[in-house]
Amino acid sequence: MVTRNPQQLVLVKHLYEDACTLAGREDDFSVMKATLSLDHSVEQMLNTIVMDITTQNVPTRGAGRRDISWSEIWKRASDAVTVLGHEIVNHAQLLALHEVRNLAQHNGSIPTQAEVRRYLEPTEEMLTGVFRDVYALDFPTFRLWDLIQNEALRQLLRDSEVALESGHPGVTIIGCNQAHG
Repeated sequence: MVTRNPQQLVLVKHLYEDACTLAGREDDFSVMKATLSLDHSVEQMLNTIVMDITTQNVPTRGAGRRDISWSEIWKRASDAVTVLGHEIVNHAQLLALHEVRNLAQHNGSIPTQAEVRRYLEPTEEMLTGVFRDVYALDFPTFRLWDLIQNEALRQLLRDSEVALESGHPGVTIIGCNQAHG
């Protein structure tokens, strides 16, 4: 399946990666941001599923605080994925994460680093499963250009990224110029 908005998948991945980085730090600010980003990655993934697979993508009530609940978003996304013959895993852990996020966001509570870290694996499992089962993508290695239909162009962009990571920015520039052309 192809997503209606590929940037949503990139956002999900970046939110998760940011949360992982921040969860490795011991200061309260980083731990709170990790909590918010981790939960946001889950909720963004659920909303993306709903928008891509169902016709229930328009909130029934007003925007903002009167929007649909996390539980309702989970239900809609889970029902949609079930129709495809798959499931979204780790509901209980991710609901607990959402509750920790609510305490951090609305009450200023600061979770411990260990508490945030315990939600990293269930979140990664959920995101990996959805990327694989719904979008036929590999979450750990996913990049926006994975959605490009032209195989040669997609490979050129992958090779350009490898060149950049290997310390060869000149090769990357040449590859990107070729891709643009």
